[in-house]
Amino acid sequence: MPLSQGELDELAGRWDTSGPGAVAAELDRLAECAASAGADPLLLVVMCDDHEPAVARERAFARVVAQYTRRCPIMARSQVDHDCAASSGQPVIRQ
Repeated sequence: MPLSQGELDELAGRWDTSGPGAVAAELDRLAECAASAGADPLLLVVMCDDHEPAVARERAFARVVAQYTRRCPIMARSQVDHDCAASSGQPVIRQ
């Protein structure tokens, strides 16, 4: 099942707070989803390898998330804010 933008945001927050070791299982899930969406395999390896320098893993994570959100059909769709815009009465589209 694809990861939602909210799940990716939460993962990034936990990574920032606790480090990549604390989210290893979630990184494996992201790697699996991103691989099926065509993300760069080298980035996936670096992101998940706890022997890589932290800065390299963090950069790989950011690039994997960017590739995943661009390539995954569910993530590529615009999100619709169901609150109507005051001026037009139409839903607000966020990219």
